[in-house]
Amino acid sequence: MGRLSAFAVVFVLSSTAVASATRQIAALGSVYRVFLISGEALPSYGEPAPLEDRVIFTLVAGHEGGSPTLQVISLPSAKVDLARTVRYTEAMRAARYAATRGEAEYVAISAEVAQSLDQLTGIADRRRRLDLAVEARRRLLEWSRQHFSYRAEDIQVLAEQFDDVINQMRIAVGDPTLSFELVSMPAPNRDKLMGEPSAFEATQLALAAADAADSADDRFAILRAAAPGAGIIADIVKVRLEAELRVTRAYADLSDRLLRRAEQQRQQANVAAIEGLETELREADRRLGHERPAAVRTLQQQLREMRESASVFRLALAVFDRQRDALSAYARQVRPLMERFQLQQPIMTGLRAMGDVSQLEARRAGGEILRVQTELGRLKAPESVAVVQSTFASALAMAAEATSRRASAPEIQLATAREAAAAAAGAVLLSSQAEQDLTLRLKRPTLQ
Repeated sequence: MGRLSAFAVVFVLSSTAVASATRQIAALGSVYRVFLISGEALPSYGEPAPLEDRVIFTLVAGHEGGSPTLQVISLPSAKVDLARTVRYTEAMRAARYAATRGEAEYVAISAEVAQSLDQLTGIADRRRRLDLAVEARRRLLEWSRQHFSYRAEDIQVLAEQFDDVINQMRIAVGDPTLSFELVSMPAPNRDKLMGEPSAFEATQLALAAADAADSADDRFAILRAAAPGAGIIADIVKVRLEAELRVTRAYADLSDRLLRRAEQQRQQANVAAIEGLETELREADRRLGHERPAAVRTLQQQLREMRESASVFRLALAVFDRQRDALSAYARQVRPLMERFQLQQPIMTGLRAMGDVSQLEARRAGGEILRVQTELGRLKAPESVAVVQSTFASALAMAAEATSRRASAPEIQLATAREAAAAAAGAVLLSSQAEQDLTLRLKRPTLQ
């Protein structure tokens, strides 16, 4: 088993082979990259986050006072080379792993496998010794796969030495097959990492990010973050920022002007005029270069809602004007009936309070209520005030019930008095509601 001991020594000594590479990786910062389909590599402080149809990240937009200026932005996925961005993120993860935990964990797995190999010499059972060697090799290769293929070339060398040892063991147990459950893999060809951007580069890339942004808010935020820089590139940013402000003001003025005029037309139920304002919006947006699609969509929705409101108002006015004469005629007929019922309010109040209402008073009130019911039944209410007649009819029915309870018994019982009181209370409430509804529906509609 001398070859096993030699293999364990090689395994441990190989851990010093990448010390200089680790020191180089440790110098990397936290700047990832988001690649646009146009080729620019936008610097991202920390990992970007692809979410559905957006990519969210913290853009390094420039430098101020020696420190980077950062801005969280969201770009449409259609503007981003997602595959390249993901590859670069994976390369950064691998580099950061190598710079932090990689070597320590590699040494740990090396020691673990070397210990397993040393233990093989004390195992007499050849089949058991072979199984342990195969398992140690499997753990080695699996570790490499799960840890960004760290030290993949060293793992490859060690795995090949494992193969020689395991093949000898297989022959010794009469199993000469040379296949393995896991085969070693070469290290992936990762993207070359970039250094942190200079102040000039960061500002230049911020302009590219602003071009890719589909939101005015993101463009403003990017340009504001990049503006504090110096030199000609910063002057370009300031010019772009001023242009964005002019466009924003133009759209804000357009919105204020159109909404103010639309409200005036809505108050007049002028649907056609609001439709004209919608056309005016489309033309103004074309002249401004379609620079604020989100703002235009919001304004279009507002104008649409105002047009629909004006249409409903216009219909309400038309219905009222068409029924105005009929409403007036109905009111002249129904108001006297309501007034006659009001004369019975003292009886209703007395019954509601379970007070001293005589049987005779209840009979007289009941008779008058019956006559009012009969006359109300002869009236035909216009459609818009049908609810008024229905409510008043219900009030009279409850009033008739209340007076009937008292008029039917010389000595009213407590239970009967309570039933009469409840009916009287309902009659008073409903009659008041009918009067209020009639007054309201006789008024010309107003826009809410």
